[in-house]
Amino acid sequence: MRAFTGGVVAFVIAALVCTSPVLAHGRGKHASRANIEQAQQKLQDAGYDPGSIDGKYGPRTRAAVKSYQRANNLEATGRLDRQTLSALGIEHEGATSGTRGGESRRKMHEESPHM
Repeated sequence: MRAFTGGVVAFVIAALVCTSPVLAHGRGKHASRANIEQAQQKLQDAGYDPGSIDGKYGPRTRAAVKSYQRANNLEATGRLDRQTLSALGIEHEGATSGTRGGESRRKMHEESPHM
């Protein structure tokens, strides 16, 4: 049982060490897939190579973000933080936008022609 527990602990530690979160802003708030895809396109347009424009935050996207940050006098973390998204001209979306789900649903309801 002890070997099993040790293996699980090692796996969890490896998973935490090997993954780097993509922070849109604030601690623990992740960039949406749409934000990542927009960032990849903007980075590619600016001459940085993020790899495939697929909304996935892989090593090439991370390297492109870090290079962009360095070139634009931002803290070179390799993360899509609020400052980096703003510098790229990207508005925060989804859970990272600061809007509450109720506001989005209310707006959709107000704009619906089937009222």
